Amino acid sequence: MASFYFEDNGGVDLGMFDLVDLNPRPRFKRQSSGVVRTSKTADESTFQKFENEINKDVDLIATKTGLQTWHVFFAIFLIIAAVIGGCGWCVWRFFRKKRQSKEDKVRN
Repeated sequence: MASFYFEDNGGVDLGMFDLVDLNPRPRFKRQSSGVVRTSKTADESTFQKFENEINKDVDLIATKTGLQTWHVFFAIFLIIAAVIGGCGWCVWRFFRKKRQSKEDKVRN
């Protein structure tokens, strides 16, 4: 380890810095597998990975709570439906036409 002592910065010992750590690591390219994938194969693979992860998570929740997997899916569906319904209600309430008060009706 190289230790530095700079008088410019008030005589602080900067021995914690090492010349090796200041240099970036060399970068290496990954070797290609030689298999060229089409976009359809890549999309199916991505969708399959996503589906497998969802199933693993649902099975974990079902095991921990003692519920069946369809109970967990139904609960997730209800939560999503409640959030969408709540957002829809807020939008409807915000954009509805304001009612006139009794005093405004008498003036018109």
